Amino acid sequence: MLTFGPCTRPSVSVTSYNPAEIALLVARAPEPGLELAHAILGPVLALPDPTDRDTLLDTLHLWFECAGSSSAVAARLHYHRNTIHHRLHRIEALTGRSCSDPKAAAELYLALRIVRLLDTTRRPQRRTARDGNLVTGHGGIR
Repeated sequence: MLTFGPCTRPSVSVTSYNPAEIALLVARAPEPGLELAHAILGPVLALPDPTDRDTLLDTLHLWFECAGSSSAVAARLHYHRNTIHHRLHRIEALTGRSCSDPKAAAELYLALRIVRLLDTTRRPQRRTARDGNLVTGHGGIR
């Protein structure tokens, strides 16, 4: 973890987390990580067409890799910039989170990292209050 000096007031500082620290956190608590990822990216992960889902997730991944530049993503994928904008707007519509909002983008980034680190086909597990059986996040008994 890197901690930077004061921003505007002596009591305020900025903390930046290394991607390896996110992986470590997810490795130590995979089920809560999956719950978080599915809470944020659930509608994208639930798309019936795996190619469509993977296209959106890959586009979002590259968007973060390219520091939020749709033009850079378009150049890397050899698509028109409007195609990238359309994909990002679909992600925003499905998740209810705007890529232009830093907090929402941070949530999307964290959820995407979790999905990439863990098997996306797994669903978070919880025990039912009634019988203690494990159920997946979508209600199926495991």
